Amino acid sequence: MTDHFHEIWQGRIDHEDGADGLRVHQIVQPYSDQSSTTGVTLIGLASDLGVQHNQGRAGARDGPEA
Repeated sequence: MTDHFHEIWQGRIDHEDGADGLRVHQIVQPYSDQSSTTGVTLIGLASDLGVQHNQGRAGARDGPEA
């Protein structure tokens, strides 16, 4: 995981809505094999192969860093 995780995952915060106003960027945490909780890990593949196969526009491989 990058050192700038919380710079990448960011967005609006609505404190007045409490727990009902939580957004993904407020809940997602970097993976840690030391964690005592269960969860989901998102894995990305920086590739344009699927886009090319479906006659799309190349550039998807740049998504993870963007």
